[in-house]
Amino acid sequence: MEITSFIFGMLTMVVISFVVIIVVGLVKIRRLSQTVEGMIEVSVETTRDIHEKIELLSRQIEEVTKGSISYTDKRIDNVLNRIKE
Repeated sequence: MEITSFIFGMLTMVVISFVVIIVVGLVKIRRLSQTVEGMIEVSVETTRDIHEKIELLSRQIEEVTKGSISYTDKRIDNVLNRIKE
């Protein structure tokens, strides 16, 4: 009778320890998944910001290029007009 009670007591302790380990593991997994989700959101926002900045820089480069071409065309026209005169 004492051995049976001892065995049941030990099995109860083993089961309780397994349950505690499983609960702790699940809590850690949940925290990590929340952290990963947060990192994904930050990554998406950062990617969006980078694309917006690239688009803005592309438009600025295009404007500067058009302005440079226009200025160059005006200067060439002035030189050609002076040569014709």
